[in-house]
Amino acid sequence: MNQNNEIEEFIVVELDAGNLIQQMYCVVMIDNQCEVRDVEYGGRSIEELDEMIDRMDNTKVMSRVSFVTGIFLTLFSIKKELLKIKSYSWN
Repeated sequence: MNQNNEIEEFIVVELDAGNLIQQMYCVVMIDNQCEVRDVEYGGRSIEELDEMIDRMDNTKVMSRVSFVTGIFLTLFSIKKELLKIKSYSWN
C-alpha cells in the first residue's frame, strides 16, 4: 500500500515538473462525453516509473508466495498434531 502511494506521489510531482506526459484514450462516447479507460505515461521519468511499478509487482508476488507458504506450513503442522492426538488416543 505504501509503494502505491509512493508511485501516485511520484506521478503527481513529475507531471507538475513536466518530466512525465499523461496520454488518455477515449474508449467509449456516451452523449458526447468521453469515458477514459486507458491512461499511458511517457517522458523523461518513464524509466523510473517503470522501475517503481516493477518493484511493487515483485513485492506483491513475494507477499503472495509467503502467504501461500504460511498456509501450507500451518496446515502441515495441524495435520502433524492431529496425527499425534490420534496416536495418543489409540494407546
